[in-house]
Amino acid sequence: MKQSLLVKIFLAALFTRALYVILVPAVYFNVDTEGYYNMGTNFLTHPSLASFVTPYRTPLYGLFLHLGAPIVVAIQMLAGAITFTLFCHIISRFLPKKIFPFYCLFFLFDVLIIGWEHTLMTEGLAISLSLGITTVLLHILLAPTGKKFVLLGFLFTLGVLLRPSFSVFPLATLPIIAWYFRKSARVVFWACATIAAASLISLLYARANYKNYGYFGMQFGGDIVTLGRILEFEIPVESAKKYTYFYTAVTNMRATDKLTNPFRFLDYYDFAVYGKPYRFVELQAFNRTVILHNLPLYITKALSTIPEILLEVCEFIRVPAPSVIGLLQRVYGSAQYATLAVPFLWTLAAVLFCMKPTRANTLTALIGSIATSQIVLTALVLFKDIGQQYGRVLSVVSPHMYLFLLLCAITCVNLFRNHRI
Repeated sequence: MKQSLLVKIFLAALFTRALYVILVPAVYFNVDTEGYYNMGTNFLTHPSLASFVTPYRTPLYGLFLHLGAPIVVAIQMLAGAITFTLFCHIISRFLPKKIFPFYCLFFLFDVLIIGWEHTLMTEGLAISLSLGITTVLLHILLAPTGKKFVLLGFLFTLGVLLRPSFSVFPLATLPIIAWYFRKSARVVFWACATIAAASLISLLYARANYKNYGYFGMQFGGDIVTLGRILEFEIPVESAKKYTYFYTAVTNMRATDKLTNPFRFLDYYDFAVYGKPYRFVELQAFNRTVILHNLPLYITKALSTIPEILLEVCEFIRVPAPSVIGLLQRVYGSAQYATLAVPFLWTLAAVLFCMKPTRANTLTALIGSIATSQIVLTALVLFKDIGQQYGRVLSVVSPHMYLFLLLCAITCVNLFRNHRI
């Protein structure tokens, strides 16, 4: 790609973001924003490992918020423009020249992505970080080097410190890279080493929480939202009778009230529960026992929510329809119906990749794996909340879903032309 075209793409990305700010000047935030900010304040006031690594919030965004709302939003939107440009640059190496501009234009005006950059929520950074990780992965696919793997490991680490869900990225992507370069012992080593290093970061984080709080995990929030799924799906809890506090609470709640929001559920029984880490140690064990004893039922009910997950548009960034942004949101919201095919097509793409791991098939499987892993993770652990939170969580892989669908369409056309796999 010519440098002049790269500059034009970057300026176009800046323009669309500036236009969004003019048309939608309000900056959105929610209760999570306050929680992250307070966590950052606690660390800056009392700097220590115990205040940096906590089971309440991951540390990166809480510290970032202390730059001030205007600077945070400006950085997020600039990062969005930069990663959009870099992502388009590397994708131009894979997509046909006639198709590439249409994908860029579609991506350029996706206000459901730009809207998150204009918030004080982790999605403002997570989308850019996700694109940055994908850009490095595609550079590795073209020409793998040790430096690129080191950079990838650094980005994975930032991702874990921003959102625990980023811990899935290495497992969803690097095995595909390793299999594609399976004849190169050097590349396989770097891929395995990066997976090991990224996993070690998560384990060290969990270990630090265990040392300081007695809780072996990344965040209490993960166990809380999993409890939400158990309540929502009405999963039997008889197998977890020995965890008397939660067994009794869930049993009583089901007998008197169908409350499924786990945060309200916890507040109802003990408003001060968040200051009692031992309760979350018990909750973690309670969840695991219930799920393991009802695994087929839990997985079936979770996967059945995938269509709803894929179609939701989070209310936090919605704009009234009469406006330009509101109309664009409706257009892109309608386009989400196409993403219903992503999980099914990824299964076919994975089979095709295993049968014939060409670079094109590897690219399709890689992008599809990033998207599908987050879709499945969301289905398994995130309860249905007010404000349609599914759309918020999946915004991180929205560009990947549409790119994956485009790659699948290209693959189908090529297979039709060649009449062979």
